[in-house]
Amino acid sequence: MLDAHIHVDELAPHQFGDSLWRDPDYRAIIPGVEPQQSIQTRDRFQHEPRLRQAIALHPWWVMDETDGPDASATFAQVAELAAQPWVLAVGETGLDHLKCPPGHAAAERVDAYFTAHARLACELGKPLIVHAVRCHAAVLRTLQPWLRQGVRCMIHAYAGSSEETRNYLRAGCYLSIGPPVTRPGSRRVRTAAVEIPLDRLLIETDAPAMAAGLERRMGEGEIDDIRRVAAEIAGLRGISVQALTESTNASAHALFGEW
Repeated sequence: MLDAHIHVDELAPHQFGDSLWRDPDYRAIIPGVEPQQSIQTRDRFQHEPRLRQAIALHPWWVMDETDGPDASATFAQVAELAAQPWVLAVGETGLDHLKCPPGHAAAERVDAYFTAHARLACELGKPLIVHAVRCHAAVLRTLQPWLRQGVRCMIHAYAGSSEETRNYLRAGCYLSIGPPVTRPGSRRVRTAAVEIPLDRLLIETDAPAMAAGLERRMGEGEIDDIRRVAAEIAGLRGISVQALTESTNASAHALFGEW
């Protein structure tokens, strides 16, 4: 079972879900937030062949930084590290109009760094992992020139409308569904989980940030939540969990490569 987006480095011991963590078939991609975090994660998990990393400046990090030499130097470090073989993808980058809407003091800076990450993915020929909250049209406007140049892209924790799903699919993007699909009230996510073709669908936990079900709160996600995400989507689509996980694993490998 492959988790396309999990912050393993932020999990507490009780969130590791021992049975799945010991499963030799478990695979996961750890997104980057800023370069020092990614380096520490590499050092911690360098002997764990089931895990792969991405690297970027998360848009929340960019919001909190000044647009000066320090931020530019930090992105230069990201660009240098992104070329290394232990880095599978560029991400997570993107836009967040909930925390940083147009007109926010940091909006132009966040937009500029999103474009810079897309350019970096294009230059390196590596996939792009995108954070998109209440901004799907703006994300696609930024991505379109790079998608036309061959950049491969995954929208993580996807929760868009049916129209937005169609727009992303036409543009060639992959879409990753997370724990909100396990909640009956998350109608957009549950609809998307059925509408996305299996060869473009990935699954994730975004743990610990997200958590499956209603019994735990945000920030209490666990590795084992990927089983609940897979079971819920399989039920919605009327297929077996095995068929669902085989197809989402294949989609992840098509996007990120085999390991």
